[in-house]
Amino acid sequence: MSDISWVLHYDGLQASLTNNIHHNNFISTLRECGLVQYNSHKNHVGGILDLVLCNDVVSVSTCPDPLVKEDPYHRSLIIRPVFFKPELLKSCPRNIFSYHRADYDSIRKELSDVDWLTVLGADRIDDAVNSFYGILYHLRNKYVPKVTKNFGRQIGEILDKEVKAVEDFMQKDRNEEIASHDAIIKEGELAQSRAKAQEILMEAKKENIVLQLEAEYRERLMMAYRAFRDRLQYHLKRSRTEKRFQQRWMIKWILKNVSKSVTPEFQREALSSAIRDLAALASQTKYSVALDELGIMPNMAINATCYMVAHGARNWGDADVINLKPPLRL
Repeated sequence: MSDISWVLHYDGLQASLTNNIHHNNFISTLRECGLVQYNSHKNHVGGILDLVLCNDVVSVSTCPDPLVKEDPYHRSLIIRPVFFKPELLKSCPRNIFSYHRADYDSIRKELSDVDWLTVLGADRIDDAVNSFYGILYHLRNKYVPKVTKNFGRQIGEILDKEVKAVEDFMQKDRNEEIASHDAIIKEGELAQSRAKAQEILMEAKKENIVLQLEAEYRERLMMAYRAFRDRLQYHLKRSRTEKRFQQRWMIKWILKNVSKSVTPEFQREALSSAIRDLAALASQTKYSVALDELGIMPNMAINATCYMVAHGARNWGDADVINLKPPLRL
């Protein structure tokens, strides 16, 4: 656009055609739209880049005190458009025929007195038509009264109604557009709140997953503890059972071997000696009380005594081999 040369004209600046087809199309468009360029102030390099186009007179001048630093290619301009105030429509009087007050009897009488054969018998059809309408217009002007009316106010009301209808239509479209934009804004705000809620929900889900993992970890830890405890209890019970069976087997083996080594004669002698010893001890009350506290029956004491006699046991400590409790020391 800087290559276009603007020539001063009486109503502004006009562009001269160039060899560039785009420039010529632009100039033709301005002329077709009735636009005139009013900026004649060139920039620091001698060109005009800022065009002020208007279809009315516009005053353009340079700004002596620009608000910001001036661009060397775009000068600061002051544009003063000329605004005009439109005049109101004036009342235009108009003569209207009042046909409902016309003298139709006189019109009918005059029409009956006309020699229509002479009027319509003209050589040319245009003359006959003009004569016919001339008679009708003459009778209308003569017998139909005229009424003068001013249509300025009525026309103003009609135009105001039309303008009001157009304004209401445009306002309705504007309100609908505003409502649609408000709805879009509300949807956006709702989407933002939903996004924030989704973040909160994701955080809650993460915490829930952490709690579930913690609960699963504790449950599995308890399962491992119970399994380890059950295994230890199993090995403990197994060890105790093995020891118990070994003790029973050992006791049975000892009793079996002892019973094989004792002869009937020795049993009789041991039994006699035991009876004598027990008879001597029966007089001792404390010894009997001790036997009762230990839960040892007299026959068990007799058997123990026989065993001690058979093997030469001197005290009750040697009798532990048959799993008997020693007597209390009185």
